[in-house]
Order: sequence, then structure tokens, then C-alpha cells
Amino acid sequence: AYEISDSDWSSDVCSSDLLEALRAVTGVKASLTIFPGPDRRSVTCAADFNTPVSRALKHVDFLPGFGATPILQALFHSAIVLDQRPEPAKIVFVITDGWFPKGPVDNLVKALEDRGIAVAMVGIGRHSTPKGSIIAKAEKIADLPRAVAKVLSGLAGKLRGIAA
Repeated sequence: AYEISDSDWSSDVCSSDLLEALRAVTGVKASLTIFPGPDRRSVTCAADFNTPVSRALKHVDFLPGFGATPILQALFHSAIVLDQRPEPAKIVFVITDGWFPKGPVDNLVKALEDRGIAVAMVGIGRHSTPKGSIIAKAEKIADLPRAVAKVLSGLAGKLRGIAA
């Protein structure tokens, strides 16, 4: 099961494309959470594991980028969602422009990975600090597809395990 989290309005299309691509893989279940949500603080589920991608786009299309990235809330939300899933392989895939100091985020990522939930993250922008076992950076939005492909390549073993 995948939980895709997205914190940058300009990467919304990439997130929905990723959601669609992951769902095309036999045996893969994926959902999409955006943050910050409409209230500018929390996380919002844009698509649960059954929501059509076209309907998910309606949830993310109107949200402008703003404020700090609530990464701890997003990771915690993803952990709760994935903990309830029956699939053996669980991955949180984050696309963010956030900068995260050492400490709490690293601790939560480790706790997730200790529970068997892999954390993969793509950072957008020079100052982003992606965390997790598989990471990539995109200096600008145009580089985002290449960075996502790099992370997916790193997750290939997990994807094969899910699809098997």
C-alpha cells in the first residue's frame, strides 16, 4: 500500500500522475494526502484507496502553496492509514519543498521504518531536506519527474514484492 503525500501546489499534477501510475501496477493500492490542507495546517485526504484520480484532482487543483510544511502530521497520518492496511509492503512517498532540521522528523521516519513502513521522499528546491530510506532532490519543478523516477527505481524491489 502506498500513501502519497504532497506539500507543494505545483507538484499536484505529478502527485496525481504518480497515483495513477502506481494504481496501474497489479496488486498496488495507493492513496493521496495533501498538506498543508485547506485550513493551512493539517493534512487532507485527497484520494483514499478507492477514489478515482479524476476526483482527487478536484481536491488538489484549487490549493495554493503556503506556509510551513506539517511533515510530522503528514507522516503520522500516513502511519495510521497504512497501519490499518492488509498489504505486506507499505510505503509513504512524500513530495515536498520543506526544510526539516535534524531530530523529530528523523526520529519519526525511523519509527515508521522500524514498523515496516518505508519512507521515500523527493525534495523540491535547493533548500529542501528530504528524509527517508530512499530520497532524491529536484532543484526545480521541471526536474521533478526525473527525481520521482529515481525514487521509484530505488523502490523497485518493494514494488516487485507488492505486485508478486
